Amino acid sequence: MFEIRTWRGRLALQVLVTVMALPFVFPLIVMVKGSLAGQGWRNFKAVLQVPGLGRFFVNSAIIAAAVIAVVFAALIRLIRPMKGDALAITIATLSCIAGFALHQTPQFQPELMILFVAAVVCFVWSQRHGRPRPAKPRKQKAPPKPAKTMAIPKGRVRGRR
Repeated sequence: MFEIRTWRGRLALQVLVTVMALPFVFPLIVMVKGSLAGQGWRNFKAVLQVPGLGRFFVNSAIIAAAVIAVVFAALIRLIRPMKGDALAITIATLSCIAGFALHQTPQFQPELMILFVAAVVCFVWSQRHGRPRPAKPRKQKAPPKPAKTMAIPKGRVRGRR
């Protein structure tokens, strides 16, 4: 992706990437430090002796993979038609805003609030603009037609008599 030939450029890029990684590494360090508090490594030994721990891990991995696959498929399926649909873009934007705003107040159940906001937006939109229509697919341009050439009859040369 990047081709940096000088050692100064490579050093600067390495320092930049390291600085960018620090905010992600710091919570991991705090988490490991907290897990080693108290009895230290005996905490891990006690957890690893729980019967069925491997099965719990496999179940979690299966659920996580399924959720990622469903979300990825939904994004691929829904993003294309949403390009020209102002209603869908409005709902998606308001849902993101509502999710961030309600993240700190879980007593309001953010998912239900987002659905409520989406329903209100759809209702108001349909009252003002009529029924929402899906985006029309774009027509592809036809390739240009080749230019017509005039055939010169054999035996005659243009410009000469």
